[in-house]
Amino acid sequence: MKKSNLFGLVIALFIALVGIGVGLLFVLQNIRFNLIEEAEEGTDLEKHIVVLGTYENQLFLKQVCDGARNVCSDYNATVEFYVPQSLAQDQSVDKLFNYASFVNADGVIAYLQSGSENVKGIVNIEGKEIPIVTTGTFDPNSQQVSYIGTSYWELGRVIAEEINSLLKEKGQVYILCRDISSNPNFSNLTTSIQVNLARHGGIKYKNVTSLEKQDINEFLLHPETEYIAVCLTEDDTMNFAQYINEFHLGNIKNLRVLGVGSNELSQSYLSKGIVDELISIDPEKIGETAIREIFEYINHGYANSYIAADIKIERGSK
Repeated sequence: MKKSNLFGLVIALFIALVGIGVGLLFVLQNIRFNLIEEAEEGTDLEKHIVVLGTYENQLFLKQVCDGARNVCSDYNATVEFYVPQSLAQDQSVDKLFNYASFVNADGVIAYLQSGSENVKGIVNIEGKEIPIVTTGTFDPNSQQVSYIGTSYWELGRVIAEEINSLLKEKGQVYILCRDISSNPNFSNLTTSIQVNLARHGGIKYKNVTSLEKQDINEFLLHPETEYIAVCLTEDDTMNFAQYINEFHLGNIKNLRVLGVGSNELSQSYLSKGIVDELISIDPEKIGETAIREIFEYINHGYANSYIAADIKIERGSK
C-alpha cells in the first residue's frame, strides 16, 4: 500500500474516532443534564413537614398527622410524625424543635400544651426560617406563622347546646374551671355558655372551681333532678373523672359529665362511661388546614395568623 493511501486511511480513522467521541460526549452530557434536572425537580417537589409534640398529646397529634397526610399529595410533600412513643421517652418542646431543624424540615405542625412553652423561631441548614403552625394553647409570644385553635364564643355556644340536649330544658349545671377568673379566654367561654343557657329558662347554672362534698350529697338527695358537671379544660376534665373514679361516684345516675379534650386518658374515661361527652377541636381538620397555611407561607411569604378550628363532639355509650 502506498504511503499516501495509508496516511489518508489514518486521517479518516482519526476523524471518525473524533466524531464518535464528540457524539458520545454529547449523549453523556444530555444524560447527565437530565439526571441533574430530575434530581432538582425531585428536591423541589418533596417538601418535608414534621408533626411534633409531647407523648401526652400523642393521640390528638396522630389524628392531626392523618389530616395533614390527607392533603400532602396536593403539595408534593411528605409528613413525618415525631412524637415520643412513651412517657419515658418524652422530650421538651425545645428539643423537639431542634430535631425539626436538624432534619432540615420545610415546615412544622406543633401542639403546645401551655402558654409557658414560648416557641422560638427555628431555621434550616441554610439559615432560613422554618414556618411553624401551632395548635393547643395559644401563645402570642411564640414565633408561629399561624395558630389553629378554638373560637371560645363558638365553643361556649356548642357546649350550651349539648347541655340542653342532655337536660331537655330542665336541670342544674355546674361549670367547673379553676382558671375562670385569671384567664380572659375562659371568661369569654363561660359568658358564652351562660348567654346561650339563658334561652332555656328551666336550666340553672353556676360557676365553681370544684365540686364539694355537699354538692355530691345534693345529687344523692334529689334523684329527680338532672345534674351536669361541665369541665372547661382538659386538666379539669381528667381531674374530675379521676375524682369520680376514686370515690366510686359513677353510680350516681342523675349526674352527667361533659368534658373538654381528646388525649388518650380523656378517651379512656369516655369509653368507660365516666365522662358522657367530650368536646374538642377537630384534629384532622387542623392537620389539613396547617398544611395549607405552611405552603401559603412558603409560596407567598404570609399565612393567616389565627384560624378558628372546627369543633368535634364525641358521645359515650351511656
